[in-house]
Amino acid sequence: APPVVGWPPVRTSRKNLTPQPRSDMEKEKGVESSEKPDKKVEDSLFVKVNMDGFPIGRKIDLKAYDSYVSLSRGLQQLFSRFLD
Repeated sequence: APPVVGWPPVRTSRKNLTPQPRSDMEKEKGVESSEKPDKKVEDSLFVKVNMDGFPIGRKIDLKAYDSYVSLSRGLQQLFSRFLD
């Protein structure tokens, strides 16, 4: 991977967060290529939701809702304390 460059200078801790090629990650962790990735990551679809006029956003899992109606109700409950 090419080095991370930018202004302000990128700290070492941030450089560690940059994506690495799959083979490098496997070498570091000692993971066999035949192992399956975490099922939790595959079974989720996270999106960030913001409400107009409020600086705080929330990350929700779309796969946790089975319909638009249940998603709408969930969002109403999530942001209800900001509306009162």
